[in-house]
Amino acid sequence: MKRFTAVFFAILFISYSFVSTVTIVSAEDRYTPFVDIKEGSWYENSLLYCYEHGYMKGTSAERFSPNAKLTRAMTVQLLYSINSIEPESSSDTFSDVTEKHWAYTAVEWAYENSIVNGTGNGKFSPSLDVTRQDFYVMLYNYSLIYSHYDDKSVDDNYMYFEDNETIADYAVNAMNWAAFNGFLSGYADNTVRPTATMTRAEITSVMMRYDDTLGHKWTVKSSQPRSCTEDGFTLYICMDCPSYKEVDFPKGHVRYIYTESKPTCITKGYIEYRCRYCDNIKGETTKYGDHSFSYTSTVKATRLKSGYDLYTCEYCNGTNHRNYTAALGRTEGWDSNYDGKLTIDEYFGAYGIVDFLTEHKYDYVGTPYVGLSTYLNSPWMLIRDKGLYPNSAGMNCTGFVASVINRCGGNLDRVARVSNGAYANAYNWHVTVNRNNIYHYTFPTAAAALKSGLLKKGDIFIFMPEAYDSNPNDGLDPDYHLGIFWGDSPSDDKYWHSTGATRYNYAYGVRGLQNQITRISSGTPYSSIWVFPLSDEN
Repeated sequence: MKRFTAVFFAILFISYSFVSTVTIVSAEDRYTPFVDIKEGSWYENSLLYCYEHGYMKGTSAERFSPNAKLTRAMTVQLLYSINSIEPESSSDTFSDVTEKHWAYTAVEWAYENSIVNGTGNGKFSPSLDVTRQDFYVMLYNYSLIYSHYDDKSVDDNYMYFEDNETIADYAVNAMNWAAFNGFLSGYADNTVRPTATMTRAEITSVMMRYDDTLGHKWTVKSSQPRSCTEDGFTLYICMDCPSYKEVDFPKGHVRYIYTESKPTCITKGYIEYRCRYCDNIKGETTKYGDHSFSYTSTVKATRLKSGYDLYTCEYCNGTNHRNYTAALGRTEGWDSNYDGKLTIDEYFGAYGIVDFLTEHKYDYVGTPYVGLSTYLNSPWMLIRDKGLYPNSAGMNCTGFVASVINRCGGNLDRVARVSNGAYANAYNWHVTVNRNNIYHYTFPTAAAALKSGLLKKGDIFIFMPEAYDSNPNDGLDPDYHLGIFWGDSPSDDKYWHSTGATRYNYAYGVRGLQNQITRISSGTPYSSIWVFPLSDEN
């Protein structure tokens, strides 16, 4: 074997009197041709160490590809590069690694020294990715021959990883040895993942720690940095043995990042590399980046729809929904005999009702009450609005509710037209909510509604008339009455409606024939109150 050839040449050409104490090139002078080494990355120092010592080269003239997988051919080439010892013979041991293969010499050397074996059927499988356990077996076999130190015995139970039992029997001793000597460490979950593949960056970290523990203690004897027009080299000698090696660096631009623009979801990024010697510039466009989402608002769950947090991208204004909450379903206390599909505002498509009424309170309050027979074609529109209507203009109770629905974007064409008065006829509204199964709950009295704790400002009330007149002598014919609950709390007895001061509701604060806010009341007898709650979007 010729594994001592390098030592003999070192003795002939280098005397110990020439040994220099110069350390490896400092970090600020580490200019390499690679543009994909991220400054400050966990692998930066180890990757540069392996490149500077000739253990590993780039995958191209300007890229190292730190995240690329390490193959079997790359592994034996790395181990071979540490000493650069010629094999005793070349015999085309493997049919898939012939003399023309770039790793031929390293593979022959590794096989000759029992560092590796084939994969079967006379093949080496040079392009096969190396698993973690197979790499440590190769490194252990290499160390048996080339380590400066006697291998210490290792406790078979030294490793304490959660997945020890998954390590192949042939690799247990090698991985124990590597863990004991400090160049095998597990992952954050305390696993070692023996069958996982290794990246080029991971290998550089292991090799730097190996040199620090069992390998050569290289120091620089002399060096010449590469430049755009001149080749460079570094001559190393080992402080612990007569070994030496010279690493050549071919001429070429030495690039580093000059400017870098961040890619976004709507613009590609751009990286500009400038050579430290000649200012040669090379630009490179990157892919589009990711969205940059930030929290915008929370959409509460409704009876029909789930809720979520809304995030908006600062670049494209695209949205993203996160942290979903389930739809509420039927709220406790709602009429169990009714399973309406839509709330009344969802049915008409009217939203912002409470905000609209708050802003336009005095566009309505005080407007005269006008019976259905007056302005029959459009009583729901007749409110005081910039002098467009006569002083006598007004609306009935249903006309008031219809006006609010219309001005909040609702489609009044969805009101059934089975009787005269169209939108302003309460009977048409009764037919509409029945036909469309609109969600509501019922109460026998106003007091019961206020005690329920279910009322919210903006809820629409319909007082349902009795089937017959309970007191034919009072002169009050049964009739529907519509209005809007306006309490600031569920028990706040306030009701917004257009009505007259009949004897039946005078005690509730009703004064005159006008639109007004009073206690909850109806001008005629009723059998029940139907309450139509608004969706959470109002």
